[in-house]
Amino acid sequence: MQRLRNPMAHVSVRELRRIYTQFQQDQDIVALVRGIGSLLEPVPAEVGESPGGSKPLSRGDLHLVCFDYVGS
Repeated sequence: MQRLRNPMAHVSVRELRRIYTQFQQDQDIVALVRGIGSLLEPVPAEVGESPGGSKPLSRGDLHLVCFDYVGS
């Protein structure tokens, strides 16, 4: 219940509503619990890694670039 109180992505909220609507129609508690469980599964570690095996950016890699817009 605590994890359901945390903010969720719009896609997850839509899926949660769909699961709940389905539960209201068929009263299948097992399907409801499975559906909620699938929404709350942890994200695999591979998703958070940089694509292509590149190293993450460090503070020294960043450069400040300023653009001036002069209007006439």
